[in-house]
Amino acid sequence: MDFVSRSEWGAPSTSPAAYLASARGVKVHYLGTAYTSRAHEGCAAYVRQLRAAHLANTAENYVDVAYNLLVCEHGTVYEGRGAHRRSGANGSATLNTAHYAVCALLGSSGLTEPPDAMLRGLRDAIDYLRREGAAGSEVLGHRDGYATSCPGEPLHAWVRAGAPRPAGPIPAPDPPPDPAPVEEDLMPVPEVLLESLPGGPELPAGEWLEVPAAEDTVVLRGPCVYAVTATVALTGVPDGARVRLRFSHVDIATRRRYRRLAVDLPQRAGEVTGQVSASGRLPRGQYLKLQALAELGGVSVSHRTIEGLYWPEG
Repeated sequence: MDFVSRSEWGAPSTSPAAYLASARGVKVHYLGTAYTSRAHEGCAAYVRQLRAAHLANTAENYVDVAYNLLVCEHGTVYEGRGAHRRSGANGSATLNTAHYAVCALLGSSGLTEPPDAMLRGLRDAIDYLRREGAAGSEVLGHRDGYATSCPGEPLHAWVRAGAPRPAGPIPAPDPPPDPAPVEEDLMPVPEVLLESLPGGPELPAGEWLEVPAAEDTVVLRGPCVYAVTATVALTGVPDGARVRLRFSHVDIATRRRYRRLAVDLPQRAGEVTGQVSASGRLPRGQYLKLQALAELGGVSVSHRTIEGLYWPEG
């Protein structure tokens, strides 16, 4: 079993989700959105983005990524909420208490057929929750007992066949498939934000400067809900000089700026790299912008990457 713990993929080591002593079994999920096949190096980053998206979802009010475990197309099992933690993905408090939730990084378009490596990883995840989390013998799809198309036809066929570890063709399900379920969208499909830009401006001493994004200084335009992280590399930092990053909302009409909490970068000479994150709702008529400040002169931006997810509104 190829298992990646929370701390290894970039989350706090322990989930804040409620304790769960045992469960009747496991429910299998998929993403229900477009998902493209990717190199294995990109899977952990996607899990981080998914967690950030869940934490930014004010409608559901998630305390963590919704799933107990996640499995990528390469068969690696990523620890989400983990064993002995109540799921947030099955549709209600009662359903979340009854079963753990395991999510395949599989889409409703793009990558829609689970490869054998993924099915082996799902089987590993189920066995792990039985061994480490007192999960019972039930293996169901999210749609079993809840009105949703999740986990999609290919995965549901595998679940109904007994969730076998691949060794050959997966047998056809028996009994025949249910009528088409009611489509539901528990969470709007997010847009992906990813900009990686070399170079950048020199920072005037003691003044906040808007760091350019791909087209101008605007990172996002409202209305939307967002969860983003900026990684900024700087050169020419004097020894002990204070350098800070922050996101801010800017009203288009009045130019009034609603500042977010600033982050101090490490105080060392030469090249410094730092990160700042923000999440929330950007109202209509406002921009999200990235700013940097250096107390002393001679500091320049050498590279910046802005990544995350956002949900357009209206």
